[in-house]
Amino acid sequence: MPVNAIKPDQQQSLIYFWDHRTVYIGQLPDIDEHRLASAALVVSLEGEFRVRNQELGLDESCTSALIPPGFSHETLYNGAPVAVISLEPESNDYAIATQLMQRKSSDCYFDLKNEDKAVSDMTNVYRAQPDAAHSSHLVNSILYVDEPDLLEPKPIDKRIRKAMEIMREDPAQSHSLESLAESVHLSATRFTHLFKDETGVPIRRYRQWLRFRQAIQQITSGETMTVAAMQAGFTDSAHFSRAFRSMFGLKPSEVFRKSNPVRTFIS
Repeated sequence: MPVNAIKPDQQQSLIYFWDHRTVYIGQLPDIDEHRLASAALVVSLEGEFRVRNQELGLDESCTSALIPPGFSHETLYNGAPVAVISLEPESNDYAIATQLMQRKSSDCYFDLKNEDKAVSDMTNVYRAQPDAAHSSHLVNSILYVDEPDLLEPKPIDKRIRKAMEIMREDPAQSHSLESLAESVHLSATRFTHLFKDETGVPIRRYRQWLRFRQAIQQITSGETMTVAAMQAGFTDSAHFSRAFRSMFGLKPSEVFRKSNPVRTFIS
């Protein structure tokens, strides 16, 4: 093991959750063929991992890769700790990330331009476990290294901000599109378009992110997956598991297993 290598048995896995971005840092099992609902910027903290699609003849070893949403692939991590940054495809994050990758093969992107910084920053997060605000700053500094102006906070329309607050208060509540639109004095159609324009994500996806946040927080606090899933608004644990795998490529049972203690930070 290299002198500066991380000893996995001394580390908790970490999950950072923001409104429409997550970061998982820790060990992951090799993952069979799957498709992600969100894009994933994957950075190995030690050595290389492999991204494969046998049908396309893709078999790339790399330290960093950007996997587009909906792309069928396998990931082989070889036991090394990795940082997986999930990015909404509609957001500025994903558009910027594609421009930072230096190589493309079979619709996947490889070799992050500031790869050494990403490895160093994510390794420091893994070791120090800073709060969500500090970690968000580090992720921003990786993604927006060439576009600092885009880091300036964009004021969100007060009507959309009010709707977001309503959903945040109780993510499990199934607020209809019509009721949310009515609460901010907009038509459903106008509200749908404005929400995506202002936040970068569709309203249904935003609500799903809020539900994931709540369920994951409860699971890592000791609640059972079934209870956490239902309290967060999922029909049952099977529904939560399917949605989780679609979003992140893994079953929640593979992440929240007893041999893999997870610490969660939620903004």
